[in-house]
Amino acid sequence: SDEISDHCMGQDPCPSWPADIKQKEQDGQNLENVQIGTLILGGALIAVGAVIYVVGRKKAASAKEQPTVTVAPSITSDTFGVTIGGGF
Repeated sequence: SDEISDHCMGQDPCPSWPADIKQKEQDGQNLENVQIGTLILGGALIAVGAVIYVVGRKKAASAKEQPTVTVAPSITSDTFGVTIGGGF
C-alpha cells in the first residue's frame, strides 16, 4: 500500500505510475487475504483451546482428581536417567 500511495513522496513533478502497478496491487491484496485468514484461524484455535481447557478442568473437578507428578529412575546397562511424568 505504501509503495502505491507514496510513489510521489515529495517529488515534483510526480513520477508516472510504475509499469507493474496492477501486479503490486494484486500482491498486496493476496497478502492481505493471507493475513485475514491467519487471524481467523488463530482466533479459532485459541477458542478451541479455551473450550478444551474448561471442559477438561470441569471433568477433573467433578472426579476430584488432584494433579500428580511421578519421578522414576531409568537405568540401562550403559546409561542412567530420570523419567518425569505428570497429569492435571
